Amino acid sequence: MSKLSTYMTLPTLKGSNANGEWIKFSDGTQICTLYAGVTPVSIGTNVEQPIPTWTYPAAFAATPVFTGQASGTNSGFFVVRSVNPTATTVGSLFLINLASATKSSPPNLNLMAIGRWF
Repeated sequence: MSKLSTYMTLPTLKGSNANGEWIKFSDGTQICTLYAGVTPVSIGTNVEQPIPTWTYPAAFAATPVFTGQASGTNSGFFVVRSVNPTATTVGSLFLINLASATKSSPPNLNLMAIGRWF
């Protein structure tokens, strides 16, 4: 039996821990997500604010694709940027306020990474 056919017979696996939720599909695709708040800070217009990094709830086989989104009533026009991601962590994270006014409290973050688990 080939390695591929062995994996194709596996069920979809999913779980969660303090770092978020993960789902592993039998074709090797893995998706990790986290919904989290950020420690309140004042973020000026066009300013990058470092925020705590994210260790994925399940490691990937290689560096995954990452996306981040801000949400909430005070979200304005925020962008989440990752620097130096790896197979286990998103690397350094920055929250960028693109709005025309300073935000007194940052939004909640929706983070997602998609890659391979084998």
